[in-house]
Amino acid sequence: MADYAKIAEEAKALQTAAHTAAIAEQKQNQALNLFFKSIEISLGNEINDANPELFKQGLLVGDKIAGITKAEQIFETQITLRYGNSTLCEVSLDPDKSTVQVEMSGDADAHGMVVLQKLQFQISSSDSGMVGHKLGHKPGKVPDEFGAKNIAEVVIKGIIRGYFE
Repeated sequence: MADYAKIAEEAKALQTAAHTAAIAEQKQNQALNLFFKSIEISLGNEINDANPELFKQGLLVGDKIAGITKAEQIFETQITLRYGNSTLCEVSLDPDKSTVQVEMSGDADAHGMVVLQKLQFQISSSDSGMVGHKLGHKPGKVPDEFGAKNIAEVVIKGIIRGYFE
């Protein structure tokens, strides 16, 4: 005769494990969304700090007269920034890969080519909360941790310079 007690116990363990995994995934997604919202708020703060400085330096002329602007958000996981007519920067969250991706197109180079600038941050938990680690760092170097404010600073500095460091 089959040992239904053992089979039921195994089924219960599998069900509990699946439930625990689903709760953990839900908590991870909530933490990622909160971190991305913090990046969005930090981007707004950095724009508010940068635009007056751009104005003081006489850089808000022509198509860049409005300074760095944030487009109305269509998706919760994507932020669109503009600096003039040619610089477009997309900051997006990929919750499946736990990454924040930044892509910027700007003015054409001397050869008339528009070079797409890309950054990617792997998001993970640390003792201080969620942090990003820039992907593509130099081998042998410990990757820096980037909080939401640090990521926003990197993005805004890159938009002003026309390239990411």
